[in-house]
Amino acid sequence: MLKQTKKATVISATLLTLGISQAAFAVDEYNTATGLTAAGAPLAFHGVDPVAFVDIENRITGTAKYTAVHDGVAYYFSSQENADKFEKNPIRYQPQNGGFCTFGVSVGKKFDGNP
Repeated sequence: MLKQTKKATVISATLLTLGISQAAFAVDEYNTATGLTAAGAPLAFHGVDPVAFVDIENRITGTAKYTAVHDGVAYYFSSQENADKFEKNPIRYQPQNGGFCTFGVSVGKKFDGNP
């Protein structure tokens, strides 16, 4: 009887812990810079062009001249062509985990990601 109670307690504690950690990331959140861009939205991905990062695997800093806003977050691009690609398929180019460090997310924390 004591073994069953102990087992039930461990299972309950585990499920509770998992539920709490999932609730912390239930809302879509993005890792953004403080302040707002000219577009009126916070800047994501440290201003790095996400299309260049995915398509040519190169870390190119974008410019405010080519900005797209998706889900209330601004992204900078190195060209209008890249901004257009992003607007056609933003999910393909958005940073995973909202731009937060993957390790941090795996342990329930929100560390700054560095593209």
